[in-house]
Amino acid sequence: MPIKPKPFTIKCQKCSWSKRIYPKSDVLDSSWGIEYVCCPKCGTETIRENDTSLVDGVLDSIKRLWS
Repeated sequence: MPIKPKPFTIKCQKCSWSKRIYPKSDVLDSSWGIEYVCCPKCGTETIRENDTSLVDGVLDSIKRLWS
C-alpha cells in the first residue's frame, strides 16, 4: 500500500498568492513544481510551506466536491 504524501502550500511573500498542492504519489519527478517557482501574479519567487492545517485540508476537500 503506497504512502500518500502530506499536502503543502506554495506562497508568494510579496502579493500573498498561494496554492495548495496535493501530491498523488511519493514518486519524485524532475519536472514537478517547475510552474510554481515564480508567482503567476507578480513574478516573485515563491516559498514552500509544509504546515497545512487540518481545517485547511477539510475546507479544500469541500471546495473540490462543489467544483
